[in-house]
Amino acid sequence: MPGKVTVFDFYADWCPPCRKVDAHMFALLNARRDIAYRKLNVVSWDSPLAKRHLGQVENLPYLVVYGKDGKLVRTVKGFDLAALDAALAEGGAR
Repeated sequence: MPGKVTVFDFYADWCPPCRKVDAHMFALLNARRDIAYRKLNVVSWDSPLAKRHLGQVENLPYLVVYGKDGKLVRTVKGFDLAALDAALAEGGAR
């Protein structure tokens, strides 16, 4: 989304760390207007979504962060809020 840091969050309802990422993102969304948050529910590793986008991903959460310029900043694998916050800061500076 041009002009916003965009986060694609591959998550699952059955994933406790995913819910923690969601709570963290919700707090950020209330504090910042320059973030777009898109959640993609991975119901099963056998789902078409997982097979297409998560072939090399071993566990959830898995986040893909794009900068305000629309270019990939980085992916965040697993529960790593520090890496997510760093990616958001980098994406916001673009």
